[in-house]
Amino acid sequence: MKTLVTTLLLAFALNAQTPTAVEILGKARNVTGAGAIKSLSITGERRMTVEAGGVARMVSREVRMDLLLPDKFLRAERLDLPGGVEGPTLVEALDGDAAWREIKGADVHGAPSKIDPNEARATFLRYALVFTLTAPQGSGITFGMTGEDGGAWIVNAKGPKQFALKMFFDQKSGLLDRAEWTGGVLRLSDYGRFSGVLLPRGLNLSVSGKPPEDFEIKSARINPGLRQDQFRK
Repeated sequence: MKTLVTTLLLAFALNAQTPTAVEILGKARNVTGAGAIKSLSITGERRMTVEAGGVARMVSREVRMDLLLPDKFLRAERLDLPGGVEGPTLVEALDGDAAWREIKGADVHGAPSKIDPNEARATFLRYALVFTLTAPQGSGITFGMTGEDGGAWIVNAKGPKQFALKMFFDQKSGLLDRAEWTGGVLRLSDYGRFSGVLLPRGLNLSVSGKPPEDFEIKSARINPGLRQDQFRK
């Protein structure tokens, strides 16, 4: 009987020390100031390994990401041409339930084409959750605790169309350390302040079947006054 009581008391004490998902996210927003983000414009450098003719080489590309809550996202990446010549820009965007892609610039311009809106929305939601630590209005995202792992609290985000994201928060700093989903991991590092908001300057992305890649944030504008029509085609 004494052993049973002791076990129950220990279990109660452990549960009392485990914060809820709401508390973990609230602490992270307080530490970073991310709750103030309604829109975000990021520019940085993407570094990755590409293989051509059996030869692997490291390339870097300039990337801009614009995010406008609750449902708009745009990613523009400068492509390379043979000989190291600066190439056109690949633009992919989400505008509510519509998603599109086009290539423009450097004497190249392809007509906009539709892309899978579910995939585009999943990408938007991952970045929205990572940077704002808040479920976009109308997204249907809910949060729940799934335990702890190696000094990190695990918050599980779930949404429509089987969207799922595990978010790992450092128990000491309260900062988001990494995010995982089926087939992918995004690791965050080197937090720094941009216009008063703490954001990860380093992002390392690993996706099944692809070489890992790094993204370094060079600049970030918080609530820069993005126009809705720039996400539309």
